[in-house]
Amino acid sequence: MIGILLCWMRECDLPCIVGLIKIMELPCGVIVAQCENSPTSQEIQQALVHGTVEEKVAMMKRLIASVINDEGFVHSTMLVVKYVALTDSHELKKLLWTYWEAIEKQKANGSLRDEVLLVCNNFRNELLSPNEFVRARVLKLLSRLPYRELIEPLIQAILENIDNRHAFVRRNALACAFSIFAAFGEEFIGSLQDKLEIIIENDSDLPTRRNAFVFLYHLNEPKAIEFIEKFQQFDDSESLLQLSIVELLRKSCITNPDKKPKYLSLLIGFVNSKNDSVTLECANAIVALTKSQATIRTALLGYCRLLAKENENNVVLFILGKVGELLGTRFKGSADEHLVDVLTVLTNGSLEIRLKGLEIALQLSNKQNVGVILNSIIDALKKDKGNNKLKGKKKKKKKKKKKVLCVD
Repeated sequence: MIGILLCWMRECDLPCIVGLIKIMELPCGVIVAQCENSPTSQEIQQALVHGTVEEKVAMMKRLIASVINDEGFVHSTMLVVKYVALTDSHELKKLLWTYWEAIEKQKANGSLRDEVLLVCNNFRNELLSPNEFVRARVLKLLSRLPYRELIEPLIQAILENIDNRHAFVRRNALACAFSIFAAFGEEFIGSLQDKLEIIIENDSDLPTRRNAFVFLYHLNEPKAIEFIEKFQQFDDSESLLQLSIVELLRKSCITNPDKKPKYLSLLIGFVNSKNDSVTLECANAIVALTKSQATIRTALLGYCRLLAKENENNVVLFILGKVGELLGTRFKGSADEHLVDVLTVLTNGSLEIRLKGLEIALQLSNKQNVGVILNSIIDALKKDKGNNKLKGKKKKKKKKKKKVLCVD
């Protein structure tokens, strides 16, 4: 098969090969199973030009499935622009947004297709729509369409939505503005730093604050670090913002090794977060980034705190693996100090967790701590036996009730 492909490539001209490679590299944001046959050109024209709203919805679904499965239908785009784009039906609008994301939007020379440019005015109207869902959904769509000719006429309307009274619109506007910044640079969107600082300090919506902080971090990293130092003690409810900060600090330690000590000192402050997810992510980042015994001890203490209160079995198993690895390699001398935390899992309801905890405890056992391990095992067995007796009594009571009911 490879030999046939190579022979074909030798016979083809370069533009044809480049086109093939471009098709193979196209991103796929949506996957739809094609249950029906692809529509013909006559069927598409009949449904979109003369059909009812229900017929247009059915045809758009078939058309989207065909486009996603690389069946072209380039000429049908103008029909969609003329007869579907101006619809008031919300169901058709949702299908339209998926259609604009799925179709090929560029010509062979890289410029934007004329049909897509015609929709630009429609996008502008939807960005100014009184319906906040329509605004937010179009902003989300535009964040996935990084084409200068399309975005440039809409940039003012996009930025105006950052101040919208609906949090759902604000957070999507920030995400869209950030994608434009990532694609074209700060000059394209103008200076938003002051506005981002106000949002981080005053906005009541947590995802909006998170998006603003991520944007500010890439726009002006020193200013974002100042915010982290200023708001080191975040509210417990701000876990989304804390997780974003931890992730950005982790990446910065890798990309800016010169500032690694400063970033690590900020990371350590989040190990003591009251949010378990933040503590876990922060401990993982610290263990991956440094070999300093003192710093890793902070992460180890965070893991041990989570062991005592975590209920999710998969998370407990993951933490046990981390604790066992650290105690078995880097902290052999201080294993006794954290052994009690490991032994607490012997009372867990999961057999897999108890076996894992017992395995780690036996690996860390020595003459000094063997008594502690044995006592913990005995206590766990007694508790397990007591629970079994209680279950047995409950079963007997249920049987007696059933017998009484049968006699009656």
